[in-house]
Amino acid sequence: MKKKIFSYNEFYLFLILLVFVIVLTIVNPSFFTLENLFDLLKNSAGTAILAMGVFIVLLSGGIDVSFTAIAIAGEYVAVNSLNALGISNIYLAFAISCSLGILLGAINAILISIFELPTLIATLGTLNFFHGALLTFLGTKAVNVGQLPNCFKVFGSKNIFTLVKSDGTQYGCLYML
Repeated sequence: MKKKIFSYNEFYLFLILLVFVIVLTIVNPSFFTLENLFDLLKNSAGTAILAMGVFIVLLSGGIDVSFTAIAIAGEYVAVNSLNALGISNIYLAFAISCSLGILLGAINAILISIFELPTLIATLGTLNFFHGALLTFLGTKAVNVGQLPNCFKVFGSKNIFTLVKSDGTQYGCLYML
């Protein structure tokens, strides 16, 4: 068993990462703290959500390069739909975004399973198609934080739990995680 563990490259990568964390903690004691961990979780929430979706595709032996276009399309259509309707409902935004994601993902699935295109070729093509469709039908106008419906701001600022240090500083873990 010991011999098998040491034969994996991941084990050595883990050791290098562990040494790196120990050295950084010695050099800067505020590196390995709960506050820094919460900050890291807050800053990587969006990437982690996207990574979970791509992980499933990678496990099945494929690759999906169109996931960013699908995420952008879902976000953009959900925000603009809520703004056009004058509604601020996070559940409706989630439903719109997920529905569009399922529809666009089904296009990828049809290209890969029915037409038997290689996953890289199919998703690279749909990446460009989805970006082009967004540019054609929705234009190039960006959505900034001020244009977001209030439900996005509220949802993005709520914490699952909050820790308060002795000096009164608060750190929380966001719902988005």
